[in-house]
Amino acid sequence: QYDATAVQGLFRDMGAFESPFTGEILTNTYFVNDSSTAGDLYTTCVGNDANDGLTPSTPKRSLTNLLGVYDMDPGDIVYIDTGTYTNGTVRITNADADGTPSSPIRFVGPTNGAVAVFSNFGLRNGWVLSNARNVHVRAITIRGFTNGVYVAHGGAINMSISNELRGLTIRS
Repeated sequence: QYDATAVQGLFRDMGAFESPFTGEILTNTYFVNDSSTAGDLYTTCVGNDANDGLTPSTPKRSLTNLLGVYDMDPGDIVYIDTGTYTNGTVRITNADADGTPSSPIRFVGPTNGAVAVFSNFGLRNGWVLSNARNVHVRAITIRGFTNGVYVAHGGAINMSISNELRGLTIRS
């Protein structure tokens, strides 16, 4: 269940910036959830692509929809909650996500032992990063694709993936 103090602590742990004057978090934070709240860490409601994805109570249903609505800025964090996501290939381009070395864009799955799984058997690529820079992916499982993560066209400079690295393909 959502606890504002705990989530703000998670933001700080993930490297979000805090104003020394107000304590306000100075990054954009987005939320994605599947069709269940079972075992959720970040959200309080099921995801719906009609939601804005800006609060734990209004998560988007798919990462693809979130990226279609918002462009990620340096330091932004996308919390992807516990569940299974079968919405097809996730495409992240420099138009969607262009972080900096000191303020990467983070896609973070549950860090409480639960899993966020992107799965769609039969598709070629799970996540495609094309010219995306300074993108960090943490605690996300991608399976059932020919290539779990496909990095193309100059790739993802300063990309960090802190999961098991089977199915990672990098081509220029």
